[in-house]
Amino acid sequence: MIKKTLMLVFLSLFLCLSTSEAKSMKIIRFEKGDNFNNLSHPDVKANLSEKYVKKEDDASCKVDYCKGEGWISHELTSKIDWHEFTKIKFDAYSTAEKEIEMFFIVADEHWKKTASNEDKCHLKFILKPGENSVSLDIKDMKSKEDRKLDKEHILKFMIYTKDAPEEFSVYYSDLKLATE
Repeated sequence: MIKKTLMLVFLSLFLCLSTSEAKSMKIIRFEKGDNFNNLSHPDVKANLSEKYVKKEDDASCKVDYCKGEGWISHELTSKIDWHEFTKIKFDAYSTAEKEIEMFFIVADEHWKKTASNEDKCHLKFILKPGENSVSLDIKDMKSKEDRKLDKEHILKFMIYTKDAPEEFSVYYSDLKLATE
């Protein structure tokens, strides 16, 4: 009887652990030819690269930022429901000599009506010189106006820097949504 009880407890624990596995989905895949499809101005460039590629990826995207303000964006071409995901993750190798304040900005369908920067979610992160593993919480994305974003209708995302002290390049890995 004790053996059966222990076996049932062990089996239940195993099933719980195996079903709570982390999930992920790539939302931009450089090895498939995806790229950032909108740049802030002609001095900002984005090109596929073979440098600083992670094992699970076949390509990276090299983005050349200029001094001051600059951004890149990607409009989603297929509908992805972001509800089941809690993180956006990517690796970034920065050639900057100093830390750079960056923002990952997300716009949903509602943003089309307002076209206001205040109507997007702004997730701040710091890029250090060299390798960076970026993991941003997207569980409760809200706009600057405190409106909860509709995670079923995400239109695009941007990676933005406001006051870069120098020209620099960043090599981005594929961007993915994750549950961990």
